[in-house]
Amino acid sequence: MPPKASRTAKKYSDLCKEFLIRQEKYLADIKKQLDPPHEELKNERLLAQWFYHPTADKLDWIITWFPGEKFFEDRKATHAPHQAPALPFEPSLTDDQLQALEDIQNATGEGDNPYWLNVIKTYPLTVVSMAAAETRLAKLEGTIIKNPGAHFVDTLKRLHEYRQRTQPPLP
Repeated sequence: MPPKASRTAKKYSDLCKEFLIRQEKYLADIKKQLDPPHEELKNERLLAQWFYHPTADKLDWIITWFPGEKFFEDRKATHAPHQAPALPFEPSLTDDQLQALEDIQNATGEGDNPYWLNVIKTYPLTVVSMAAAETRLAKLEGTIIKNPGAHFVDTLKRLHEYRQRTQPPLP
């Protein structure tokens, strides 16, 4: 299994503007439009998987991509090994949990919040990363009403509930 890297997420509407493609309204049409190129990237081992989830206002979709094996091979061949910054939390966390913790800290701006340890041990890490990506996006757009930490927790709970209703459990 390849090493883990940060997930990448982007709003569907922004992707359409950036690549000058028609913006579809329904998820089924979005999947018809984007899944074929996603499958090509997966066949080339550049992309491992991708997920679609609604934005907080449910007016758009966020696509989250996970890099494939070839991404890591190419990265290893062209870059020095990436060293993640040391985090001031317990060393018994897995690499995936440390990445999720870093995602939360970057999204919320809250470094040493022990509640985040409970979050990464309670929720699926892919959902945690999606909530962190959506929080970063909301922060950039200026749409956070309370504070980034509260926005993250609200988004996390909403995404987790949505996933439980619509898809099989995530790893």
